[in-house]
Amino acid sequence: MLSQALLAFFIGMEGIFVQRVKIYQNVGYGVRKERTILPVKIVHAADFHLESPFSGLSAAMAELRREELKRTFLRVMDLAAKEGAQVLLLAGDLFEHGRAGRELMHFLNQAFSKSQAKIFIAPGNHDPGLTNSPYWSYPWSENVHIFREKFEAVHLPDLDCMVYGLGFAHFAVKDPLLAHFRVADRKMLNLVVLHGEDVSSPVAARSSNYLPFSVSELALAGADYYALGHYHRPRVLWEEGGSIRACYSGSPEPLGYDEEGEHGVFCGLVAKEGNKVSFVRLNSRSYRTVSVACGGEEFLEQLAELAVKRVPEAERQQNFSRLVFSGEVDPGLEFDRVKLEGLLASQFFACRVENATVPAHEWTGYDLRTARGMFASKLQVMLAKETDDEEKEIIRQGLYYGFDALNLGKVVER
Repeated sequence: MLSQALLAFFIGMEGIFVQRVKIYQNVGYGVRKERTILPVKIVHAADFHLESPFSGLSAAMAELRREELKRTFLRVMDLAAKEGAQVLLLAGDLFEHGRAGRELMHFLNQAFSKSQAKIFIAPGNHDPGLTNSPYWSYPWSENVHIFREKFEAVHLPDLDCMVYGLGFAHFAVKDPLLAHFRVADRKMLNLVVLHGEDVSSPVAARSSNYLPFSVSELALAGADYYALGHYHRPRVLWEEGGSIRACYSGSPEPLGYDEEGEHGVFCGLVAKEGNKVSFVRLNSRSYRTVSVACGGEEFLEQLAELAVKRVPEAERQQNFSRLVFSGEVDPGLEFDRVKLEGLLASQFFACRVENATVPAHEWTGYDLRTARGMFASKLQVMLAKETDDEEKEIIRQGLYYGFDALNLGKVVER
């Protein structure tokens, strides 16, 4: 009785006194064998969007970016090999349905077949497991498992690990399928991979079309790590005691001007005593927003020169640059966005121009018998007498708006 009590005590205190989780199995004749659950090395990636149309780019640039997405995918596979990943979790939107054919599947499977990892794919809303999906018609390598529309569990006995997942079977999944999901055995190491939308925020609509769930539902489900896909920027969704329990890996390569910042995957160890998972940057190109301050320039060529000087050459030749021109320009300058982008084309890998400039006006030198002269004189007297800063700013804006109307025939927002 004493030995049984001691055994129960140590099992109950295992999370405090040991660095590994021990499970005791009955192997017959009253003998109990100790089994240790070791950490599992994972790589978690999502939202590659291979074969993306890149409709906002030229045909040549779009084709280049599609090839670069493939190279980034191979870098993920190289990382998994280098890190000795035992499980690779791909959380949806691996490719674009309707654009991806057998050639792309062959490309993917060649990389998968060379991997030592067990590979799990949860199709998302861009690569749903429709009946005509290449997911079901291609003969995948034995180490690849693709989840379907209902929760499924795959046991990895050599890792003492269970991998759960489900995939989109249509372009939309409105039902909160995680609301009643629970892992079968919390003593095991449990991983979940899925593509879905976090609606934990009080303002988030529960009418999501993308498998809505909340962090509280993840906590109740009982898994040790949730590999999520859908959002294109990396984001830790749930962290507990320094251990990342759920996160969006983001797209390994940015796909548009609204996806600035670092992109990559999450990599590390998942363990019962706590996860040691971190973000690894992998993107080859970035999208950057650069403010270009103007000071009364008269010609587009001068604006182009400002932009070239503002952005270092290495960054100009490597990244997508959103150039936001601000400040004052000559009232006679016609800001032609397309022409300015043409002037910059040879100096930038790719750029988009935005106009936030305002016309520069002269307040002096006008005949006081004219409307411009009387208006400028009146408001400048008011400005000189005013002592309140807020009132001064209102008068100053009045000067600008008035001269916009008089000189340009319209008011330019400032």
